Amino acid sequence: MDYSPPYQMRNVIPAWERDTSGLRIDEGYKKHHFWVRPKLAKLPSEYYREHGFASFQEDPAGLALAEATGLANNFMWGNDYPHHEGTWPHSAEAIERTMSGLSDAARAKVLGLNAARLFGFQVRG
Repeated sequence: MDYSPPYQMRNVIPAWERDTSGLRIDEGYKKHHFWVRPKLAKLPSEYYREHGFASFQEDPAGLALAEATGLANNFMWGNDYPHHEGTWPHSAEAIERTMSGLSDAARAKVLGLNAARLFGFQVRG
């Protein structure tokens, strides 16, 4: 099976647990692949990296792993305005508090470029 439209996973905490073989979703697939139908041409993490997105407000643990796990292309930050559990009106402080460890390129992706790619928005650069 080779399916390619984008997927969006909402309200997902992007803190992925790693093991020696890769992401935990791959570990589960490898252990139980005989039950999966249709058979996948790739590992689940490969499909996720190609087509999946996770949105969040504040997740320092997930952001600390974003670049190390190769998932900076899949995370999308949001302030959840106007809901009270979001970061607004203190979004700038939340960004600085949680994203200081990201490279400028990864930070740009998480803060908007990934969302633009998902929704097909043209970004002038």
